[in-house]
Amino acid sequence: MYVGSDAKRNFEIGMNGLIWGWKNPRYGPLASAATDWLENPSQPTYLAFVQAVSPATPIRGWPRTADGNLEPWQTATYGAITIARVTGTMFRAVTPVWPDAPYEFRIRFDSVVPLGGFNGSRLRPEAVAAIRDSTLRRGVPILGPEPLVDDDALTERDVAEMLRAGASAEAGAILDADGPNVGFEIPDRLLDGLDNLDGLARTVVRLEQRRLRRSRFGPRVRITCAICGRLLPVALVRLAHIKRRAEADRNERLQLANTMPACTLGCDELFERGYLTVSASGIVTGNPRKQATDDLRRVVKDLTGRHLHGYQPDQEPFFAWHRTRHQ
Repeated sequence: MYVGSDAKRNFEIGMNGLIWGWKNPRYGPLASAATDWLENPSQPTYLAFVQAVSPATPIRGWPRTADGNLEPWQTATYGAITIARVTGTMFRAVTPVWPDAPYEFRIRFDSVVPLGGFNGSRLRPEAVAAIRDSTLRRGVPILGPEPLVDDDALTERDVAEMLRAGASAEAGAILDADGPNVGFEIPDRLLDGLDNLDGLARTVVRLEQRRLRRSRFGPRVRITCAICGRLLPVALVRLAHIKRRAEADRNERLQLANTMPACTLGCDELFERGYLTVSASGIVTGNPRKQATDDLRRVVKDLTGRHLHGYQPDQEPFFAWHRTRHQ
């Protein structure tokens, strides 16, 4: 969906409220096809909000181009692309949301991830065509593929440029903090709630994890594991969700209180699988309900009784959820 410069305020409202709307859901056959899909999505669906499209060279009548001529769009600069995951079906409402018009045909979403700006060559041709069609139809949704050519289209340079441009921890992708190419890719096995997700969903979760790591770890190259208290290279420490990402809502997933540093030398797995819990006073506790071998019991015993490093009272609701889940 194309978002024009005159809709900047509406876009901010929509991103904050996790809702978007438009006036005419059947502005031609392409828009009608998108409407049919959004009324009954048959698989995970994402919205791609596109802003500030500028041709490489001035074109008279832009953004209108000759039918079938995608070349100006494929070489254009796309100032900002934001991805969001659809969470329901399209609905109709007139409750005031935006100041200038009702935009009564609406969709709700979560997992908002700004990807930054790209040259059209980095986008799939079918996505470029969908963006053009949306632009020429007043920003209505148009069906298209994942916009980026491949999962590697977001490079470290892209993310660094976003940070230099002032992207906040809430609004931009964040690199791991231990230097170029070190820990940049977060393994799938270390990401909660990724079973059966498509490539775009994995990208969204990776960017979310990087934002949180940057906010929690900052520029440090060594981090203390909250459970065992060992000081380790940041590449060996996971920023673990206390309440599993798959069962947390968007607000909970982005709260630093729902995270803690847990090392990959065993603490992360022991907590994730419920062999260890944390009490309301921040004490690491072994779970007697879990069956374990003698060797595992010794490992759990060695960690039991430690005060969680960096424990904060606002983490307790999430630890309480974890205790309940594994009781």
